[in-house]
Amino acid sequence: MPNARSGFWGSALQLALPFVLVVYLGLKAGGYDIGIRSEVGIIVIWLALLGVAFGLLPVTRVTKVGWTGIGLLTALALFVGLGAITWTESTERSMIEFSRVLMLLGTFALVLLIQTRDGVERTVTGVAAGVTVIGIVALASRFEPDWFDVPALPMGFSVARLSYPLEYWNGLAALMAIGLAPLAWGAGAARDVLTRALSAAAIPLVLSVIYLSASRGGAIAAASGLLVLLVVVPGRIKVLIGLVVPGIATLIMFGFLNDRQELRDGDLGHIATTQGSEMIAITLVLVLAVALTQALISWAMERNGGVIPDASRDTTQIVGAVLGMLALVGIVVALGSGFVGDRWNEFKQPQVSGSTVQRFGNLNSGARYEVWKSAWNASREEPVTGIGPGTFEFWWARDGGDVQFMRDAHSLYLEFLAETGPVGFLLIMLVVFGSIALAAFRALAKGDPLRRAPVAAAAGGMTAFAVAAGVDWAWEMTVLPVAFFALAASTLGPAASSGEGRNTSRFEKSHWPWYARIGFCAIALLALVAIYIPYKGDRLVRDSQASYRAGDTEKALKQADDALDIQPYSATANLQKAQLLIQAGRYQPAIQAAQKAVREEPFNWQNWLVLSETFDAAGESKNSALALRRAHDLNPSSTFIEGLMSE
Repeated sequence: MPNARSGFWGSALQLALPFVLVVYLGLKAGGYDIGIRSEVGIIVIWLALLGVAFGLLPVTRVTKVGWTGIGLLTALALFVGLGAITWTESTERSMIEFSRVLMLLGTFALVLLIQTRDGVERTVTGVAAGVTVIGIVALASRFEPDWFDVPALPMGFSVARLSYPLEYWNGLAALMAIGLAPLAWGAGAARDVLTRALSAAAIPLVLSVIYLSASRGGAIAAASGLLVLLVVVPGRIKVLIGLVVPGIATLIMFGFLNDRQELRDGDLGHIATTQGSEMIAITLVLVLAVALTQALISWAMERNGGVIPDASRDTTQIVGAVLGMLALVGIVVALGSGFVGDRWNEFKQPQVSGSTVQRFGNLNSGARYEVWKSAWNASREEPVTGIGPGTFEFWWARDGGDVQFMRDAHSLYLEFLAETGPVGFLLIMLVVFGSIALAAFRALAKGDPLRRAPVAAAAGGMTAFAVAAGVDWAWEMTVLPVAFFALAASTLGPAASSGEGRNTSRFEKSHWPWYARIGFCAIALLALVAIYIPYKGDRLVRDSQASYRAGDTEKALKQADDALDIQPYSATANLQKAQLLIQAGRYQPAIQAAQKAVREEPFNWQNWLVLSETFDAAGESKNSALALRRAHDLNPSSTFIEGLMSE
């Protein structure tokens, strides 16, 4: 009988939406670019708006915790938006961050509004499948690079570490880590044999991607997510058994990769090409063997009516107590022996030895310690409001010393603390860890294990994101928070709260009153406008740059002016205009445009540098020197600026 709960299209959408989002954003360099992110946000919010306007959404009643999740994320968006118009060092940068949060809010809301009785299971499966597709593409790009148009990495980036298609190794590994717990659930506790077989076959692929990325943070995130899954999932023995075959296959895969060091380390040449062709065949055979073995084991168990008993509560408590005591003893020994102190000193060293899998053997932070310390200093400098959303780059330039250029604080939580103060920090902590805690609580509650298990998988996937976001900037690759919020939305829906699978009113079709629909649509329209403004401004500046490269300076100037019409606060558009006017020999208007950029972002050293160049082109050497001095004050470690000052 076609209805909201069992309709084919509703069920397909719950699986397809997260799958399509993860695959599309993953193939688009993780959705890091503001253009890709904004376009996806606009589409997602339009879908939610039209669904609500025509009475198609929500499919079922939004639960109280679902509304709480929407409320927290909305509060976070509003607070970031408030920072963009008040205390920020750059309205342009802060508006970009505002649009980012709105895009994620729209994704979260849409996934939440389509949830039905089996929503958690389908959403978790969709995320796992999407991650698997990206993992397959990543491995194929290493084994057969000629199949792909792999873009050149920026100077200084290691080509040895697997990064395609996200174009950043830690981001790629973090995405794989998010998908590992859902795949582990699928391999051991999914309802049907096919899902178990496919999930098991995907695990060696996902783990091999993490291995080839040489991402220590990704490995830790994957282990953390898997640990949370095993702690909270019902039937953990069944899940553990389901991991045996893919675990063995993973070790075999690692062995084959290590036997082919040229391929493993990303070397170019005939040897690596031959090894890549070999690994394609080996991987196919291994994946098919895992899938077939897992399917046969699952089929035999079901045919014989085999039921794997779960550990009793008493047994679980005893094992947990023993492990806890062993961990405590290990901590005491580590502290007493000086091991922890030595490792901490190692972590504080900025340089990391090894460019590939050798990295797994050391704890050097790669400048993270210095960046985190700088973020903490920023929070102390502005303890109430923070320095402004999206402006850590300016702070680091004047505070970070001579380590290297940094745009982000390499930690979602410290960056929010530095940029938005304690209020923003509290909100992001509630959004991330509140979602994980609720999912874990629901997975541990009484009820049908088949319904609780995918909730545990979601908790594991979200934990992997939380860990990865705490130690790197990869969370700005949109695919990662999109996967997180898809999982979070599913665990806040009605399916996750119906542990016993009762046929309650929470699954009935929801009929919002007309005023609620109008209110939702009005808010959605405002969000669309807020996303469109920085998106369009960015597009116009890029179009202006393209027109200049094509030799059409007047068209480029027109496009820069159009960008300022839509974003009058844009320092980027003013800089573009200033540089175009210099090329046109119109020095006084160029000076005015550069001065506007300085007023919009007074702590951005690049604006002062362009102003200095503009004064120099106009023959105003004294003003040029003053502007250059200010640029140096805002970026004292820049050898480039020092070179200009010495001329």
